[in-house]
Amino acid sequence: MTKKKKHYQFAIGAVYKCGDPELVVDELERIRKERGQLTKEVVVEEATPKRAILHDEFEWDDTEAAKKYRLQQASYIIKNVRVIMPNNEPVRQYVSVTSGDDRIYESIDVVMKDPDYRQEALEQVMDYLTAAQRKLQAFQDLMEQVTAVSKAIEVVAKAIRPAAIASAQPAA
Repeated sequence: MTKKKKHYQFAIGAVYKCGDPELVVDELERIRKERGQLTKEVVVEEATPKRAILHDEFEWDDTEAAKKYRLQQASYIIKNVRVIMPNNEPVRQYVSVTSGDDRIYESIDVVMKDPDYRQEALEQVMDYLTAAQRKLQAFQDLMEQVTAVSKAIEVVAKAIRPAAIASAQPAA
């Protein structure tokens, strides 16, 4: 029985200089097999030589890399603050939304009151649920949970899609 060749693609929005997901997977698999495990640290070590396949995927200018890392740290700080809701459930205090051509973080209170921000946040929830559904589908023994997630997606979709249609229609 021949093994079916897998095909790969980059996540939507992901930018790789090499442009070939098969090449990236082959290199990551090589590293995993040779080094016994695949970790961020091992990938950076393997990519350090200029001739390494993944070398150009990294920022090697330390000044520029430091700036990018500080932006990641700022994102971490913003994304991990929680507000305790009246039902005692913690939720993110700041939500990433679109403002003009920029991505900004807005407080959950503002997002919930602004129809466009609210719709965008609900679409993000849909994306999150759909991604969770796809991940669960890989585990055949969890089909009951996949079904539950699918039902949750249907409920959320029904709740937000009418809002999107209503907000897209011009006022009379």
